[in-house]
Amino acid sequence: MLFLAIVWPILAFICWLIGTGILDRLDAKSLGQKGDRAILAIWLGISLIAMSLLVASLFVPLSPIVGFLIAIAFIILTYHPKNTPQAINTLWHLFSWQWGIFLSCLILILANLESQQIVAYDTGYYHFPTIKWLSEYGVVPGLSLIHYPLGYPSSWLALAASFNAGILTDRTATVTGGFAILLALVQVAICSIRINRQKQQLSDWFFVISAFLCLPVLVWFNLPVSPSPDIAVTILAMVITWTILVLAEESPNLKKPLFNPYLIPIILAITAVTSKLSALPLLLTAIIFFNFSTSFQWKRMIRGGVFVIILLFPLFTYAIIATGCPLFPSSLFCFDFLPWSLGTDTVQAISQIIQDCARWTCPSSTPLNYQTWEWMESWLQEEERAVFLILFSIPAFFILQKQKQVAGKNHLIGLGAIGTIFVMYGSPYLRIGITYFFVIPALLLAIYFHQRSPWQITGIWVIFGTANLWLNLSLTLILLLSLSTIFSVLVWRYHRTIKAYFVLAFLLLLVSLVPLKTTLSSSEHQIHWLSPDRIKTLDPSYFVQRKTNDIIYLTPNPNYKWERSPGFITSEDRCWNAELPCTPSLTHQNIRLRNPEKGLAGGFEKISTNK
Repeated sequence: MLFLAIVWPILAFICWLIGTGILDRLDAKSLGQKGDRAILAIWLGISLIAMSLLVASLFVPLSPIVGFLIAIAFIILTYHPKNTPQAINTLWHLFSWQWGIFLSCLILILANLESQQIVAYDTGYYHFPTIKWLSEYGVVPGLSLIHYPLGYPSSWLALAASFNAGILTDRTATVTGGFAILLALVQVAICSIRINRQKQQLSDWFFVISAFLCLPVLVWFNLPVSPSPDIAVTILAMVITWTILVLAEESPNLKKPLFNPYLIPIILAITAVTSKLSALPLLLTAIIFFNFSTSFQWKRMIRGGVFVIILLFPLFTYAIIATGCPLFPSSLFCFDFLPWSLGTDTVQAISQIIQDCARWTCPSSTPLNYQTWEWMESWLQEEERAVFLILFSIPAFFILQKQKQVAGKNHLIGLGAIGTIFVMYGSPYLRIGITYFFVIPALLLAIYFHQRSPWQITGIWVIFGTANLWLNLSLTLILLLSLSTIFSVLVWRYHRTIKAYFVLAFLLLLVSLVPLKTTLSSSEHQIHWLSPDRIKTLDPSYFVQRKTNDIIYLTPNPNYKWERSPGFITSEDRCWNAELPCTPSLTHQNIRLRNPEKGLAGGFEKISTNK
C-alpha cells in the first residue's frame, strides 16, 4: 500500500511535466480550466511514456531504468525555460490544504484496495505472462507461437512491465490500473466541485455521468485491481469524449495546420489503440474531429495522417515480430513467409475463437453449426446491462437530434453508434462494449442535469440499472429501488431548486453501495502495508512439464479444477506467475527455438513440413 501511495504522486508529477510541455506546444494554453488541464497533461504524459515503452520493448527488456530514461528524455524535450516554471508555480498555488487532505485520503483508500490479490481472469491468462515476458526479454520473434494472446500489442502492459523488477517483482501489476482509476476519480471530484458551485459546463456533467456509468462495470469485472488494458481504453474513452466537448465548447483559435489542440484526442486515441485494438472507433472519431471541426484542409489531413501512422508504427512492428501479422488478431496482411508467422489460416481460426468467446459463454458453450444470429438469444440473457444501455441509446439518439445548441454532439453520437456496431459485430462483451455503450446515454443525461430538467430522473434510473441490474432479488436491491423511487419523485417536483450536491451524493450512493458492502463483508480483504500482494503463484504440482523439440515449457495441470463462476467448474488454464515459457496450449505444436544460443531471448519459429 505504501509503495502505491508513493509511486502514484511521483508518476503523476512526471507525467504532468511532460504533458504540460505538450499542451504548450499544441497552443492549448486556454484549453479547459486549471484542474482539467492538469489531468489532461498527466494523460498526455502517461500516453507518450507508454507508447515509448512499447517501442523500447522491441529492442530491450523493460525495467524501471528504461522507463526512467524515457521519462527524463521527454521532460528535457518538452521543458520550456519560461512556461514550465510558471506552470509549476501556478499548480503550487492551486494546491490547498483541503485538496491535500482529500487526495491523501483518496490515495490511501485506493492504494489499500489496489494492494489486494488480483483475481481478474485475463490477468492470469495473458496479462501478467505478457508483463513477465516484456520485463525479462522484451518482445521476441514468434512469441505468440507459445500462446497466441501474448501477441496482442499493448502499450498499457508495456507500461506495467516497466515496474516489474527488483524486490517488487510480481507485486506491481496494479500500479497502472490504480493510477487510471485515481485520475478518473480526481477528475470526477474537480467536475463535481464546479457543479456544486454552479460554475459547470456541459462537459463537467458529461464526465461525471460517464464515470457513474463506466466505473461500476469495471469494478464488477474486477478490472481496477489488475493491469487490464480495458481500464485504459474505457477511461481514455471518457477523457477523449470529454476533451472533444471542451474543445467544441471553447473553439480555440487554430493558427497551425497540424500542431493544435485538436490533435489531443488523436494522441489519446492512439494510446488507447496501442493498448487494445478495440479502441479503433475512438481513433476514427478523433481523426474526423481533427479534420472536420474547422475548415477542411487537405494539407492538414495528409500531415495528420502521417502523424497517426508514425505513432501507430510500434504497434504494427510489435505485432509483426510476435505474430507475423501487423493487425493481429486480424488476419489482414499477414506475412506468412516469416518463419515465426502464425499464418493467415491460424489467425482466422483465432479470430473466430475470440468472437465466439464473446458471443457465447467461454469456453465451452458454443454449439456446433450454429446459425449466424443464433448467439443473440444467449447474449440477451447474459448481458443484461449491455442490452439495457443499447436500448436506452436508441431513443436517446433521436432525442439528441433535437438538441441544436450542443457543440460536438455529432462526433459523440457518431462514436457511440459506430463503436456499438463495431463491438456487436466483433466482440459483443460488456467489458469491451462499455467503452462505447456509455457515450450516447451520458450525453443526453448530461444535458438533462445541466439544464435542471425534470427528466433528470431518467439519469437516476439509467445509472441505477447500469450499476445494479445484475443483482438478484435481495434486500440491497429492494433498498436501492425504494430510494431511487423516492428520490425520483423529489427531483421531478423540485428539479429547479434541488441542490446539486444532493443529486451527486445520491448518484454516488447508487454506484458505490454494492461495491462498498462487498468489500466490507469480504473475509479475504487484507491490508498490505508496504507493497501490494504478490501475483498469484500456483504450487508446482499445478503444472506439467512438457517438451517440443528443444523447447521445455510448463502447462497448467488439467486435473486441477476451480470454480470459475457459481456452479461452473473448469480446469485451470492460467499460468499466472509460472516460470517462462508457460502456456495452456501451444498455438503451433511443431516449433523450436529460433536461436538456441540465445535461448528464449532469440524467439521461436515453426518447423517447416515441406520437404
